[in-house]
Amino acid sequence: MSVADWKDHSKDLIEAADKYGVNNLKLVAEAWYVKFLKMKADDVAETLIYAEKMNCFLMKEAAIDFIVANANEVLASDAIKDIPESNSIILEILFSVATMNKKGDVKDNSEDLSNLSIDALRTELYAKGEDFDGSNITLITRLK
Repeated sequence: MSVADWKDHSKDLIEAADKYGVNNLKLVAEAWYVKFLKMKADDVAETLIYAEKMNCFLMKEAAIDFIVANANEVLASDAIKDIPESNSIILEILFSVATMNKKGDVKDNSEDLSNLSIDALRTELYAKGEDFDGSNITLITRLK
């Protein structure tokens, strides 16, 4: 597929891969979707809800990172009221705040894996031949 195809069809591929249980395709499509994602305060809740529904942890991390980095703008928008009350979302927002400005790659942060992005955690797990799907907490547990 071309880059344009990924840009135009990644969300459709996420849904098809999820429906038919093709996890690796879902993860690749999610990565492409996030690469082209242009969030705004008005639509970040929609992205977060979709990511939660589809178990797209990279997308969820991107939405939460956007909320944390643009908190004043998100609070000023009506979008914040659309974010459902969810313990996992609240925990991940707090996790993002706690690790803000500390993300890097495994080589630089081997002592504290909580500072790593989902992308960096997935890369490390993939290199070790391990399952690389899951939340940041799940991925960190697998690496330990």
